[in-house]
Amino acid sequence: MGYLSRRKALSLLGVSTVSLTGCASAEYILSDTPSETVEGCAEKPRGAPCVGIDYEPENPRVGDDVVFTTTVVDNPKSSTLFYFWDLDPRDDDYEVENPRAVTSYDEEGRYVANLVVSNRVDRDEKRFPNLGYGPIVPAFRTSITVNVSPLKQSTLNIENEQVNIFLKGTRQNVSVDDPAVLSFSAANLIGNRDLNIQLILEVPSGLTISGSTFEQGIGQYSSTFTVSPGDTVGDRIRVNAKETGRYTISGQAVYYFEEDGERFSEASDISVNFNQSE
Repeated sequence: MGYLSRRKALSLLGVSTVSLTGCASAEYILSDTPSETVEGCAEKPRGAPCVGIDYEPENPRVGDDVVFTTTVVDNPKSSTLFYFWDLDPRDDDYEVENPRAVTSYDEEGRYVANLVVSNRVDRDEKRFPNLGYGPIVPAFRTSITVNVSPLKQSTLNIENEQVNIFLKGTRQNVSVDDPAVLSFSAANLIGNRDLNIQLILEVPSGLTISGSTFEQGIGQYSSTFTVSPGDTVGDRIRVNAKETGRYTISGQAVYYFEEDGERFSEASDISVNFNQSE
């Protein structure tokens, strides 16, 4: 059986819009049941539940876990409620979850999370074909819009009269089948001494690093660069992941000049996100 779209599935039941504080939209999937008025729900079909929805964090970024929670405003039958969530913008399929649901988003933008709540279900495939059953009317539907920001553009940047050292993510949000990319560059601004740099990358489990000169240790990768007076060096560092998710890489640069015992160091965290391949 082919999947029905969400709009078509709901239109089979009849939908009426109501007002619910704190929700982007709220609707009742109607039957011939007489209506009633409940504080916080406006007019609704008698016996239908009324539920509010919220999420955190308030300002999620790409790869963050977004946690949706619900508040029961009215459950007139004091019965078990069934929660049908549609959190995936790529399809119109609903999944049965608890009052709390979690998802993450792989791209920045505005997303709509949909929820249908009922105090009874039956095995009617016409309603949510991917499940094989759905809510018995009257049921309640609400939705909320989530604004997802891009990954934070953190960099390791050392600039002074002697050196320029720079590490940043140039491809930070990629498919799990592709590498993320970090770009490293360094310049020796002193005219009479070599500059020595050790670049250390601490990575979480599940990530691997590859570059022209990197050596692997326990939980970290390192590479050493010698920069002649007035010269520059660079490297393109590839980051691969075994699983989807957002990861944080800690980059540290330790640098010193030949015949000078004093060492300097700075560090910064860089986020990369690996999403599901198409």
